[in-house]
Amino acid sequence: MFRYIRNLAFATAILTAPAMADEWPEALKTALTEPENGATYSYNLTTESFGEMFDVFFEAFIDPTRPPEERIEILSPPGTETRDVAEFIQDLKDEPIGGGNIWCSGVADTIPKDAVLVDETPDTLVFNFRPTVDKDMPKDERKIYKKLDGQIVIDKNTMTVKSYRLKNRKHIRMMFVAKIRSFLQVMECELAPNGRSYISKTQFTTEIGVLGYKTIGTITMSVSDLTPVDRAVTTFERSF
Repeated sequence: MFRYIRNLAFATAILTAPAMADEWPEALKTALTEPENGATYSYNLTTESFGEMFDVFFEAFIDPTRPPEERIEILSPPGTETRDVAEFIQDLKDEPIGGGNIWCSGVADTIPKDAVLVDETPDTLVFNFRPTVDKDMPKDERKIYKKLDGQIVIDKNTMTVKSYRLKNRKHIRMMFVAKIRSFLQVMECELAPNGRSYISKTQFTTEIGVLGYKTIGTITMSVSDLTPVDRAVTTFERSF
């Protein structure tokens, strides 16, 4: 079950596919709309874990314009990965988009049309929601999403996503002897050079109870060193 939780961290932290809802408030439409021709960036991804569930630390360079088998270059640790690190890296490589979606607007498909504005300050708009549950999700993933509450914060100055949060409102039983006591995902966003907000940091924390024992683990994923990549030039250079 721990491997499933680890994989869910990847799925919700950085690899969610974008969507659009015509019924959203105008601020959400603006912040979550994908541009037709957005710039593409390479970047560094640092992943590390704390607690009893996983033993993970690695740094990787990711270039979404490269062929899938070449998109991820491991910077450290060189050749000394633990089994958990190796599995994390393989999960990332197996994703169809190769870890290329770093934009905060990528959480759009979890935001329902009835998201509610609960707070407004001179600089922010705060919306609460129950995340959308896709019928095509794996059964265990649907079970988790049905028990979560979400919050998304919009920066009024830039009309971009500032932060995003998912938390369970009750325990989630995954099997007869195991349940998720606590589930928390916190995503922080910063502005890229092109004015879009990207996922600068995601922290994913779970507490799981099994047969009276509890295990706590935290996975932190950080994105840095964004560098624009020219798709046309890159493709041309690879053809020779």
